[in-house]
Amino acid sequence: MHVEFTKLLITAFKRLLLPGLFLGYSVSVSGQRTFKTASVLASGAWYKISVPETGVYKLDASFLSTLGISGAIPSAQIRLFAGGNGMLPERAGEPRIDDLEELAISVMDGGDGQLNGSDYALFYAEGPHKWNKDSSARRFTHQKNLYTEKAYYFISIGGAGKRVTAQVNPPAPVTSTTTFDERYFHEQDSVNFLSSGKGWWGEEFSALSGRTLNRSFLL
Repeated sequence: MHVEFTKLLITAFKRLLLPGLFLGYSVSVSGQRTFKTASVLASGAWYKISVPETGVYKLDASFLSTLGISGAIPSAQIRLFAGGNGMLPERAGEPRIDDLEELAISVMDGGDGQLNGSDYALFYAEGPHKWNKDSSARRFTHQKNLYTEKAYYFISIGGAGKRVTAQVNPPAPVTSTTTFDERYFHEQDSVNFLSSGKGWWGEEFSALSGRTLNRSFLL
C-alpha cells in the first residue's frame, strides 16, 4: 500500500509540473554544498583539550608533557584547531564549519625554535556558551549550550603552524580608558519538569513563609 501511494504522488507531481514547463516557467536548482575531500584528523597524532569559558589560555612544556608530548618540541610545528563554539545550528540550511579550522597562536620560545623550560604558547579560545549582538536593540543576548559545559580544541605537532601576526610600528593611542562594560549570566539548568525537551529551570526563589534562601553568584 505504501508503494502504491508513492507512485500516485509521483504521477500527480508530473502532471502539475509538465504544464508549467510548457508555459515557460523556469525551475531553479540550488547548487550543492562542496565538502572537503578529507578531514585534518585523518593523519597525524592529535591531542584533545577543553576549556570552560572564553578567554586567553596558556600552553607550556609542562602541560604538553601531561598529554604525552615530550622531548624536543619544534615551536614552529605546534598547531591548534577548533570546530567552532556554541551549539550546532538546528536548521539544516544554516552555515556550519565543514572540518576543524586552524587557529592562530602566539609562541614565546626564547628564539631557539624549541618549546621547553619556561617557554609557552598563548591562544584565544571561545567557551561553550555564546554572546550574540543585537544591533537593532543595542544589546547582547546569551545562548547557553544545553549539551556541554566545555568547548574542545585539538593540538597537533607537524607542518607549519598558524601564528598571530605582530603589528609593526603600532599607532600611538588616542584614547585612554580605565573602565569597560562586562557581561555575565547565571543560569543553572537543574530542573526539567517533564524530564524531556529543552525547558530547563534553575534555583527556586519561592517566597514561602518562614523560609530563608541565600544565593551566592560568582562573577
